[in-house]
Amino acid sequence: MKTKYLFIVVLLLSAGNFSCSKEEDIDMSQIDFSNIEELYKQPLPVIQKCVQGKWKVYSQCGGVVGCVYPENSFREYSDNQMIWNNEQGNIYTRTYSWKKKLVEVSDKKVITYIRWFDGVDETAQAGEYFLSIKNDTLFANSCQLTSEESIFRTTMVRVK
Repeated sequence: MKTKYLFIVVLLLSAGNFSCSKEEDIDMSQIDFSNIEELYKQPLPVIQKCVQGKWKVYSQCGGVVGCVYPENSFREYSDNQMIWNNEQGNIYTRTYSWKKKLVEVSDKKVITYIRWFDGVDETAQAGEYFLSIKNDTLFANSCQLTSEESIFRTTMVRVK
């Protein structure tokens, strides 16, 4: 009886250890990186894979200016760097890291990964989290580390 009980406990503990998935255990070959509805709920490697590349900024909406539709603004994301070519032709290169943060999405508070510019004050609007990607259109919200609310939304289209 004691042996049977011990066997069941070991079996349950073993099953528990193998059923927990970790971000390192993601099968990236099974993911359609051009279409993820709730990108903010994904593990960091999936978000990074979706975001990497060159993007044309289609619109930025929010704040006191409403919506802006730049004609020649591009962003290029790599592992820890963003190159931004703005409408005036200026090119800015910034390094960033990924941080976990509580944000508000559709009136719900969720923890997600944000892209945060290195060396920037926490009250600056230097954070960005990614909402979804649909047919190579990426939707992102900007944020501060000191607030759960987004400041404005950016829509970008992948440059192929």
